[in-house]
Amino acid sequence: MLLLPVDITVRKEAETDTPPTGLCVKKAETVIFDFNGPSPASSFPLSASTIKWKINQIKQDGSFAGWTEVAGDGCELSYNTPTAGIFQAKAIITPAGGVPLEFMYVRKGDAPNASNSDRKVQALHRKGAPDYFGVVDSDWQLEVLDRVVSNLGSTYYAQHPTCEIYAGTFAKADLPKCNIFVYHKCNDAGAAVPLVRDDLPFHLNSLPPNAIDWNGYVIDNSENECQIDQSGNLVIIRDIPGWTSVSRSTMPQPGWVVARARAYTTNFYEAKPPWTYGSHVGVMDYDGSWVAAGSATVNKYCHLLTGEYQPARFKKYVGVGN
Repeated sequence: MLLLPVDITVRKEAETDTPPTGLCVKKAETVIFDFNGPSPASSFPLSASTIKWKINQIKQDGSFAGWTEVAGDGCELSYNTPTAGIFQAKAIITPAGGVPLEFMYVRKGDAPNASNSDRKVQALHRKGAPDYFGVVDSDWQLEVLDRVVSNLGSTYYAQHPTCEIYAGTFAKADLPKCNIFVYHKCNDAGAAVPLVRDDLPFHLNSLPPNAIDWNGYVIDNSENECQIDQSGNLVIIRDIPGWTSVSRSTMPQPGWVVARARAYTTNFYEAKPPWTYGSHVGVMDYDGSWVAAGSATVNKYCHLLTGEYQPARFKKYVGVGN
């Protein structure tokens, strides 16, 4: 029996391993599908032709596009990332005269800061669960992603205390601050988020967008976009200049802002009343998780595969004046 060294890694061309916070690159950048990790390709005991690679892209609703074969073969295969999105990967080895064996690209450890306020971690974030790699269209997405990931574990945006929105203006204690987190980190990265909400009765356009504004549209139980909640009320949504809603058919990308509003009851939650509709907002990570400010810490508990955070809606930055 031939024992194969299995240490599947998806990495940048000039590196030897996946970064601790996951791999995300700009479209057309080369990544390496590596079957035996730090060991040289020359040490692999089978010929290159026995190893094929496939990828699978996640959709906005948490389903997948289906496995497609990557051109080429070998235990170290270069891939020039022609399409932006969030992908799983696997290797298929077919020894001469043997049966094909599949090896999934999986997490080598639990995802950091993936617990919610109850310290619950989903199985999809545990060691051995499928891992992903991300590909983006634009540099601003990498900048936003860098800012939010560097804040994982932070308690600054916790629900109980206050936090400063901008000089002299503070968010109230005991209110969610996920929208303030997104406002800060996108602006820090140069993806400008304007003030669009009113601090009534005197201060108009003086507060950041709410999560319901990032959601853009309510999605009813027939998957239709609308601005009416389950009770027939008009949902007041503010436009966010410089940002545009992404079509539901478009594949999600890391660095985009992602939001969900509970305006319609689903199998996972009850519809919530105005004004926020139990909505939540964060930034999409390389692996389909949201990096978001929870009630206690900034974490990546939410995921596109988690029914409680569907239906998800996305916005992307298109620049000031658009």
